[in-house]
Amino acid sequence: MGVDARTATPIGDIMTTDNYCPMCRSLLQPGDKFCFGCGYALEAVPATTTLQPPDSPTPEIRPDASFRSSCGCGTAQPVSPQPIVLPTQELENELTQEAHKPKTKDRPWYMLVAFIVGLSLVLVKGYRVFQYINNRVSNKTQDADHNGETAANRADAIFTSGLKHLSAKNYKQAIEDFTSAINLNSSKTIYYIARGQTYRQMDVNGFLDLAIADFNKCLQIDPNGNNGEAFAQRGLAYLNKRRVGLAMGDFETAIAHNPSNASFHAYLAIGCAAQGKFALARTHCTNALALDPNNENAIKARNILLAATSSR
Repeated sequence: MGVDARTATPIGDIMTTDNYCPMCRSLLQPGDKFCFGCGYALEAVPATTTLQPPDSPTPEIRPDASFRSSCGCGTAQPVSPQPIVLPTQELENELTQEAHKPKTKDRPWYMLVAFIVGLSLVLVKGYRVFQYINNRVSNKTQDADHNGETAANRADAIFTSGLKHLSAKNYKQAIEDFTSAINLNSSKTIYYIARGQTYRQMDVNGFLDLAIADFNKCLQIDPNGNNGEAFAQRGLAYLNKRRVGLAMGDFETAIAHNPSNASFHAYLAIGCAAQGKFALARTHCTNALALDPNNENAIKARNILLAATSSR
């Protein structure tokens, strides 16, 4: 048995070894499709074929296409020579695919740090924006409260000015002041009562209707009528319009809300005198003077009774 000069391996062993090229005896790797030494196409060799080493004698080919090799390794079929296929396009395709495979790389640690820092900056910026918006809203609320307080103060100052004009019987200016006060603070009932009282003292039918409208508005805001004052003033407006029945009802309601008000009893006494009920008028006039002997309206009611009874 001969010996392979390259691998120092007996020829018989080489022939039975699958890790060597059957043509040039180059060492093969698992999965190789051709020999990188001679270009032999390994897939073209049948699995049952056993090739002779290069230095083995050529076996005799018998008519039945079977023979026994001189080395005594068994019967083999004649093998036709296979063409050598060079690794051209197929190898290039495999190399190209290998080069274009996506390579996964671990992200470096500094990218994670940069992400955390960026997220922190975004959160800080968002928090500052939230604080800015919250402060703006708070400032606007405070400004609104301040403006509301300023408007209320201005309305009170204008109302005081209107009372001075009313005392001086400057009715037109008084009405303008009371209207301005209402525009600044429309929820204060005393402003409507003062303007209605001004309209009533002008003693003109159209103004009397405006006076009654102001008293009704006051009662819508405060059903108590500012402790009965709105009822009493509306009763006087009805009395000026010669609607004595409605006037008497308002006077009685005013006394029910505030029995200790001398003016309300005096108004009821005047109403009773207008109806000719002088005895009842004297009773209410006496009650008014008992509550406040110096009450201007009580004294006025007493004078009206004296004039009415003396003429009889």
